[in-house]
Amino acid sequence: MNGDVYNEPRYAKEIVGAGAITGIVGGLVLAIAMMIIATVVGVPAADFARGISAVFRGEAAMTGGIGHVVLGIVVHFAVAIAFGVLFAWLIGRATDPRKATAGAIAFAIAVWAIMIYVVVRAAAPQLASALEPVPWWTLLLAHLAFGVPLTASPRIQRSIGRVPGERGEPEHEWVGRTYKVPPEGKQPAAAT
Repeated sequence: MNGDVYNEPRYAKEIVGAGAITGIVGGLVLAIAMMIIATVVGVPAADFARGISAVFRGEAAMTGGIGHVVLGIVVHFAVAIAFGVLFAWLIGRATDPRKATAGAIAFAIAVWAIMIYVVVRAAAPQLASALEPVPWWTLLLAHLAFGVPLTASPRIQRSIGRVPGERGEPEHEWVGRTYKVPPEGKQPAAAT
């Protein structure tokens, strides 16, 4: 890649798009991991989502029905998308894969620490007590699994914001953020 690619402005659609995609996939991986962990320790898998809804509904959420589960799932994915967007903004589009991986690992550990030891304890004591029998390292592993899809964020940002001329694509005449393909055999007008 040429050096100019690294100096291009970062557009919001790249950051939000990559963050939403990686956040949804990471959120799905984390939700599955948390439901497996819940099942292994003898807790109903739906208690993962009920515990999240306990932030808004209190103790009643832990014994509530499908509405509490749906609320927990919606909140879980909203938070996962928000963390995905934050990571995409922090990591940028020009980060090489090794640095993106290291950044995703560090970010996932930070998310684990903040969510489990700060947010859950402060906002959902019911969920905190439900998590007591769960070994801390299993929750860390689940959050590291959330970080795996985040490693793709720079590549997705570049894909969303791809500019003709990158990676051997033909050069075209730019008109704002769109371009006109020149007729067959004609060269694009020189930039002024």
